[in-house]
Amino acid sequence: MSSGEWRTENESSRTALSPGIHIGVYRIEARLGVGGMGVVYRALDTKLNRPVAMKFLSEDVADATARRRFQREAQMASSLNHPHILTVFDIGEFEGRQYLVMECVDGGTLREWSKEKRTWRQVVDLLAGVADGLAAAHSAGILHRDIKPANILVAKNGYAKLADFGLAKPAEIELDSAPTLTEARTRPGVVIGTVAYMSPEQASGRALDVRSDIFSFGIVLYESLAGVLPFSGATEFEMINSIIHGSVRPLDDQIPIAIRMVVEKALEKDPAERYQTMREMVVDLRRALRDGTRELMPPAAVVPSRRVRIGWPLAVVAGLAGLIAGYATHSLIVPRSSSKSNVRVQRLTDFVGLEEAPSISPDGKSIAFVAVADGKRQIWVRLLSGGSTLPLTTDDVDHYGPRWSPDSASLMYYTAANTVGDPGTLWEIPALGGAPRRLLSALGPGDFSRDGKGFAFFRFKDGAVELAVASRDLTGSRTIAKLPYGLYNSPRWSPEDRTIAFLESVGGASFTTTPWGGQLRRW
Repeated sequence: MSSGEWRTENESSRTALSPGIHIGVYRIEARLGVGGMGVVYRALDTKLNRPVAMKFLSEDVADATARRRFQREAQMASSLNHPHILTVFDIGEFEGRQYLVMECVDGGTLREWSKEKRTWRQVVDLLAGVADGLAAAHSAGILHRDIKPANILVAKNGYAKLADFGLAKPAEIELDSAPTLTEARTRPGVVIGTVAYMSPEQASGRALDVRSDIFSFGIVLYESLAGVLPFSGATEFEMINSIIHGSVRPLDDQIPIAIRMVVEKALEKDPAERYQTMREMVVDLRRALRDGTRELMPPAAVVPSRRVRIGWPLAVVAGLAGLIAGYATHSLIVPRSSSKSNVRVQRLTDFVGLEEAPSISPDGKSIAFVAVADGKRQIWVRLLSGGSTLPLTTDDVDHYGPRWSPDSASLMYYTAANTVGDPGTLWEIPALGGAPRRLLSALGPGDFSRDGKGFAFFRFKDGAVELAVASRDLTGSRTIAKLPYGLYNSPRWSPEDRTIAFLESVGGASFTTTPWGGQLRRW
């Protein structure tokens, strides 16, 4: 326990413990501070000769409910064994007052640590460990319910620990409805927790699960990165209203897009659109931390080669591009107003050279596209709300046709084979970056079904071209249609997943022929 978590208020001489007093094997050395439920002292475990923190339940809240909560904190914290969770050593009673014995963290709270200027990498590196500890608590069936900077202790060596499980509850038990920050006891209709760090469901007094802790952790992560809270309000009522109905202030675009996307997903109002487990968030945080150095320079500084090899994969893509919007797009633009009488556009990119195949994520937050850099077609992604552009692919091959998965968590793309006429490969890559996963051999880009259970693609089989559908987990595929030898591309599912449309290119029967037109067919 750290002194930074506690207020330094006066304690009556009747209840104060003087330095030198022995309580079993523990010798009181100094008072660290006063918290909402008790007083904390620094003590020495004389048996093991180690410093400890002793938390005593305050007499003014020592009713049956508070005593049960105090004991629950000891039981839950002591059941968790994780390097980023504060360890509870012992529990006891002295002169009618319950106490906990915990490890003593030589440092302060996250709030004190954040007062110094910190880089995004320092923040994420510190909090990724805390997130891992919270994931361990969730795996053990425990909700914290009060994630905030004051409950994250940071040692002088920069090691962080999650503390204060006083409001924690087993995850399988339906949680109390209720809370306001000013209430000290739980009762129906009262919200427990700290208002500024509550999830929308917690602020509304609804039942909670692990996704509520994820939202609260997202607030802590946002505040540590930005120096301000994502939601604002002059009163508790205004703050609750902002959490439930308000929008999140965008993070600075100097923070890598991968980090911003993690924070945005954690702060989704609807729990179903948030991370579903803390472990998922930990994985994305660590990946973003690992790949953060790949953040792109401003697009104008990228000077790709103008030498483009025209092979059959390019011909297939060009056929669709010519049909819909022309061969090459030199900048991506999107409408900024839906008004038909006053349509404005916003330039999203400013690369030198080819840009093509834009694809907006189903959640409407990001756009992926292909642009040439160093002579190779690479896939790039950026938030529509602004910020830098992130290269998802950097290997020495050409990439085509990015398509988002229905949950916006990953993209499928296509790479051609080295030998003209041979099949290429479909790949899947996380939207936040990471190692691509090989899906299967194909003749061009494919398309995810709207229900996310499979995707459509073209392939060679038994000397013919087939339109096929593979399962999402690659456990099998089936032929939808056998087609005459020719160029086919861009399968697209209908909204109800019952129809697949695709482009049949016209202009020759050779895969090396460049088609400049085509016709749409439906199966």
